[in-house]
Amino acid sequence: MTGIKVPNRPPNADVIFKGLDMLLSIIRAFAAYRNYRRALVEIGMLSDRELEDIGLARPYAPRTRTERLRDELLIA
Repeated sequence: MTGIKVPNRPPNADVIFKGLDMLLSIIRAFAAYRNYRRALVEIGMLSDRELEDIGLARPYAPRTRTERLRDELLIA
């Protein structure tokens, strides 16, 4: 047996499932963006000394997080 058979599957079920996949992708992208914005706020609250301790300089901090966001979106 290769899968579960649904007895009364509507004829447009494939379209519905593709729509759900698209909706889930949009939700994941929004969640990743929300995490990105939260990280920017947190990084913005750090002092230059604290940024230096974790290996970042102020001009590079947003770019580093943007690169990570891009990677998260490509993986999802």
